[in-house]
Amino acid sequence: METIASTLGSLGATAFRWSVIAFILINGLAVVGLLVTRDRSLVNRWTAKLLAADLFLLGTGIGIPVVTGAARMVIEAVAGVTPPGPTGQVERRVEARRNDR
Repeated sequence: METIASTLGSLGATAFRWSVIAFILINGLAVVGLLVTRDRSLVNRWTAKLLAADLFLLGTGIGIPVVTGAARMVIEAVAGVTPPGPTGQVERRVEARRNDR
């Protein structure tokens, strides 16, 4: 279960990282496009699309890490209260035999 929890943690961090990179690139390109063309009509045409992209990236950049973090906490909590699997039982039997000798 530890591998699942660590995979979820890395997935959340990766989603956040890519969302931030895309946010910076998209808004940077918009600013550069505005400065290069000096055309204010670009603002009117692209504001809605940029806002939609920014909201989407905000949702993925915050939402995915929150969901994966919550799932990770649940997995770690369940792993803490469940008894060990067959390998844990076998290891305990071997240790008990060693102690009996």
